[in-house]
Amino acid sequence: MKCSKCSHEIREGDRFCGSCGQPVPEAVPSEPVAVFPAEAPKSKKPVDQEAVRKKGLKVLGCLGVAFLIGVVLCGTILPLHMKWVWSEAEKFKETTIPNTETNRTSMADEREAK
Repeated sequence: MKCSKCSHEIREGDRFCGSCGQPVPEAVPSEPVAVFPAEAPKSKKPVDQEAVRKKGLKVLGCLGVAFLIGVVLCGTILPLHMKWVWSEAEKFKETTIPNTETNRTSMADEREAK
């Protein structure tokens, strides 16, 4: 292709003339190029609905088993843990909080002594 201003040879892909700096007009394609295809490309292999259903059932079965294991663990371990927590709380209460009945009688005895 040659420059329209100075007739200097212009290489393919240049945007300006290397001699005079004249912008090179963009080449217009002879045939219009489709931006979007007329129809979507078809998948290479059809989807096996039976295989998809079986896979879904496997996943659902695994989730069900995991749920049951969680229920069993919560039903056995949680009560044991709570029993331990309450026993520790009772031990703590016995060692830190004085008996209120004993406290009341001793206070009454002190008042009577005065």
